[in-house]
Amino acid sequence: MNKTIPFTNDIVFSTKIASITSISLEHEVTINDTEINGNFIISGDYKTHEVSVNKEKFNYSLPFSVDLPDNVIKDTINFDISDFTYDVIGDDTLRVNIEFNVEANLNEEQLTPIIKKTEDIIFDEEIERKEKEENEIIEKEEKEVEIKEKDEEIKLVNEEEQVAPSKRINDDIKENIISTINSDEDTYTTYYVHIVRENETIESICEKLHTTKDIIENYNDITTLSINDKLIIPKNTDE
Repeated sequence: MNKTIPFTNDIVFSTKIASITSISLEHEVTINDTEINGNFIISGDYKTHEVSVNKEKFNYSLPFSVDLPDNVIKDTINFDISDFTYDVIGDDTLRVNIEFNVEANLNEEQLTPIIKKTEDIIFDEEIERKEKEENEIIEKEEKEVEIKEKDEEIKLVNEEEQVAPSKRINDDIKENIISTINSDEDTYTTYYVHIVRENETIESICEKLHTTKDIIENYNDITTLSINDKLIIPKNTDE
């Protein structure tokens, strides 16, 4: 069993959102015999006015669940986040897009040993159809993101204006944003998205966020570092 599952949720704020100044994604997960239950926790700061120096904090918990097959081997279940993006919709809505993977081994002895019944075949076909539809949705979303990024690059060249960098987490670091679950206990992992500011260096970022250059290199390509680049930084567990 290896499933990639998209999750999208619109969070309506009580005030206007002028800009998101910082955002982080956390998750907590519980596994039982029939399903995975958990919450995605979105938190950070935002401005209600572009010219304002004050920042408002936000923290939202978004529940989710995933049904498990009857023949899943519970001790082999792995859960990890593969992608996280966000957009501000209108004046007061934050749309978050999360993609996560569920992997597990199945107990083949619990499957029908000879010939599957007609209803079992229909059930399998329905699963394949749903998985195909989910993959098509994911591919469509990825193409839309690519088109949007290209449009932003063209606008930057033609109008010589600074365009907000893509909010999409680089595919090259997907495999590093993994939290593996192999028990019934809840797990809790935090990642920070740091936007590089003017005059910042790797050394100053390390000092500010209490981390090291080696840790940043494990999650990011820092061969060249430019203003508005995004760095994925795990929370220092010693804090």
